[in-house]
Amino acid sequence: AEKKLGNEEEFMALTDAVIRDLNRVLEIDPNDKEVTVTVHQAMGEVLYSRDDLPAAQASYQEAIKLSPENYNLILTVADRFYNAQDWEKAAAYYQDALSVKERLNVVDDKDTANYSALGNALSKLDRRAEAMAAYQKVLELAPNDTGTLYNLMVTQYKAGEEAEKAGDMTTAKQFYAQAIGLGDQLIGIDAKRPEYWQVRGLCKRGVGDFAGAARDLKEYQDLKGGAGGR
Repeated sequence: AEKKLGNEEEFMALTDAVIRDLNRVLEIDPNDKEVTVTVHQAMGEVLYSRDDLPAAQASYQEAIKLSPENYNLILTVADRFYNAQDWEKAAAYYQDALSVKERLNVVDDKDTANYSALGNALSKLDRRAEAMAAYQKVLELAPNDTGTLYNLMVTQYKAGEEAEKAGDMTTAKQFYAQAIGLGDQLIGIDAKRPEYWQVRGLCKRGVGDFAGAARDLKEYQDLKGGAGGR
């Protein structure tokens, strides 16, 4: 509450007190695993609120070390680093948590957001093959998730573009063709989204369908102009 009000001095004083209390709990009962995990996680949350990410991660790691299959804890940590735009750490924690859930066979519909976040983090790191695999996991749970279909299409387009720049047109065209298929699916769901036409048009140009590319890019410009006019 003090942080939201901008009372930085009071916020720091209160969080100092919380940190002292948490350390005191560890001193009183260091052998209670459940309490120790909770304390280290709470310490991580306090340090995260203070924007001290390195110290927060150290505390989170202590909690995870004691409870390595606590996927809810690991997902919480992943979310923290995702929100901080630390894509490397976010991706690592999402991968760890989801690997545990897959091994325990407890993946459910709620994990669409986790796989999606993993895909986004990996995309930010230009780890496109891994990002595409994560997006495919989302689509296994929610086949018509348009946000994921679009993210996957864009990732495939970028992978094709990268392969084309490297001179590997065979691979580039494979990625472009996959992206075109997704574009067909997306436009079938909602033909009024200009970005669908744009990416599909760029991919059609990549496979040599210049007439199709011209049509798609004109549709993109028309829809974009119409949206701007409204």
